[in-house]
Amino acid sequence: MTEVSGFRAAQAMLALPDPPTAILASSMISGMGVRRAIESVGLVLGQDVSVIIHDDDLSYMKNGEDVPIFTATRSSVREAGRLAAEMLLALIADPSAAPQHRLMEAELIIGQSTGRALDHRQRRKG
Repeated sequence: MTEVSGFRAAQAMLALPDPPTAILASSMISGMGVRRAIESVGLVLGQDVSVIIHDDDLSYMKNGEDVPIFTATRSSVREAGRLAAEMLLALIADPSAAPQHRLMEAELIIGQSTGRALDHRQRRKG
């Protein structure tokens, strides 16, 4: 989940004969690489290619000020860690217990990185 891996993966996808109109990135950092790849071929983020990222609320990096740059799913990493620790402690206390599963809610944050999908013939060429 690095900027470079996001860039390289998006670069490969955008070079396909029928490139995607949307890309889902695993994090804000890899999403930044996807954005760089989109712009490097003369396309516009949110117009030519939509990008959605996961967990945009990082303490050291914000997703824009008033209007989010990226459309993102947001969930509490702290809450996920707390639940994982509880589940691990329960398993340690009773190794014969069945595995536990928890489903957490995620919030969808609409940003500038998504828009209506364009037919590939309508997209700008760099």
